[in-house]
Amino acid sequence: MTGDRTFWLSLVRLSFNRLRSSPALSVASLLGLAIAIAIITSVPIFVRGINLVLLRSELADQAAAAGRPLFALRFYQSSSTASPLTFAAYNRLNQYLLAGASSEIALPIQGAIRSGESVNFDVAPASRALYPGAKGALGQVQIGFSSGLTDHIDLDEGTFPAAPDPNSPEVPVLVYRDEANLLGLHTGEHFVLSSGAPAAAGQPSPGTISVVISGIWTAKDDRDPYWFDPPRGLTGTFLVPEATYNARVAPLFQAQYLFA
Repeated sequence: MTGDRTFWLSLVRLSFNRLRSSPALSVASLLGLAIAIAIITSVPIFVRGINLVLLRSELADQAAAAGRPLFALRFYQSSSTASPLTFAAYNRLNQYLLAGASSEIALPIQGAIRSGESVNFDVAPASRALYPGAKGALGQVQIGFSSGLTDHIDLDEGTFPAAPDPNSPEVPVLVYRDEANLLGLHTGEHFVLSSGAPAAAGQPSPGTISVVISGIWTAKDDRDPYWFDPPRGLTGTFLVPEATYNARVAPLFQAQYLFA
């Protein structure tokens, strides 16, 4: 042990003497060592920075192609025969997403859009005189809603549906222009929608809803981030305010929403 200690002391003394005899060389050696350490430690930081730039560039390209913000997410629940989607279930999901989802995914909620659609309905004119050649239903539609819709559409004809009137026998609806052109629908026309979906307790089966075409609409901008899917996907949907849906459509069926 004494010999080892002597060896190391002698080595340290020799190194110190050599450094003291050539101070410039000593400073250059220390500087080179510092630079080497700095380069080695900066490589991971540099690589991480490059990866972050590339990730942001790819996400920005994807957002531009999709026409939506970088982290636009869509959460939905579908109805089934075994588990009909009710207002209570929809409301629980909505409250959870607004109150708790942000903290769990560590992203702030900059905006939220609620939407839902009903079971399928057969469309028949209230007066066959307007469609003398029609045999049976004119087609099938759903009734749906989308929050904030009025700020993102233009009306080619008519007006936006008014607030639900419990004393009115008819529900005013908006029809997408392509659907109106396909079926030959015009504002002010009256139709009867019927569905054989399982009725809610105390409701007649098949369920029927009388509607009047309040307006015909198109999107102001198909690439508006408001539209998670292209608006033409609503071709077969009669749109109403959410309050109207909850008051006049949802209570008729066990599955108050086909999906939401």
